[in-house]
Amino acid sequence: MNRISIFKNHILSGDFGKLAHFVKTRIGSYLFDWPQGINIEPTETCNLHCPFCQYRINAKERFKYISFENYKKIIDDVAPFISYMGLFYRGEPLLHEDIFSMIKYASDKNLRTEISTNAVLLTKQKSRQLIDSGLDVITVSFDGATKKTYEAMRAGAKFEQVIANIKHLSKLKNKLNSRKPYVILQMIITKETEKEIDRFKQIGKEVNADEIFLRPLTPNFAFTGKKPKIVLEKFLPKRRANKLELDIQNPQKKTKSKCYSLKTAMLFRDGTVVMCCFDGAGKYMMGNAIAADFMKIWYSDKYRKFRAKQMKNMELDICAGCKANF
Repeated sequence: MNRISIFKNHILSGDFGKLAHFVKTRIGSYLFDWPQGINIEPTETCNLHCPFCQYRINAKERFKYISFENYKKIIDDVAPFISYMGLFYRGEPLLHEDIFSMIKYASDKNLRTEISTNAVLLTKQKSRQLIDSGLDVITVSFDGATKKTYEAMRAGAKFEQVIANIKHLSKLKNKLNSRKPYVILQMIITKETEKEIDRFKQIGKEVNADEIFLRPLTPNFAFTGKKPKIVLEKFLPKRRANKLELDIQNPQKKTKSKCYSLKTAMLFRDGTVVMCCFDGAGKYMMGNAIAADFMKIWYSDKYRKFRAKQMKNMELDICAGCKANF
């Protein structure tokens, strides 16, 4: 969702408080190096078993969630400085029993809120709760435009049911005359799904999505327990696989675009702060936002040095598969 869409949706939804907060915090970001947004994972647990996912967790870490109190503490610390709050990362946000209260708490502080979900748990009741919470954006990960491909890529989900869930959310928005949440239908491009792009676009129209997004599969070369070659050979389209092979051979090459982690941060459900969504293994931990004030972590010497290094050249191992390198 680009800045023009953000402004347009805030205006048409009457969210002038969020619009003003967005402008204020962006000025602060340019003048004082404030972060522009953060993501907090409500949980690292997921209800599906996607074969290409690199964030599958072991059994002992399942069913662990951030508490609402710890979440509120972090939001209170960062709300004056950021404009964006993503409530997702390695798990399925709709599994958290307090997810609607979490969204509302951030939204009431004029933060633009977003979740990314597989929509399996998006029941009629939860669709209404999402709208009532003030959620701004919902990205639905829908990887496959046919039943066979989708249910293979999103193991555990049912093609027809998820389509019905998305359609109901869109219909409910219209019924309530609500522009929010802005619905993005996203498909990750793999060897199988690249054959179904045209059909995927048609599904986007059928479910009345506000936007469709084709996302390249970006293997995380630093994540423990997954070998890059497995991902490259099994899931990546041929042309992109060749490009990533070159990146492995030459990890020090100059980046072609700006690293977006310079202005954002990712938080695990236990408060651990990492600088990038590619660090799902927690290899480069900056601190803990439950134990300390996030802004003190953000301005720490360690974090400043990492951002300065990334500004010059993206040379960490987690940068190899990043879209900013293309």
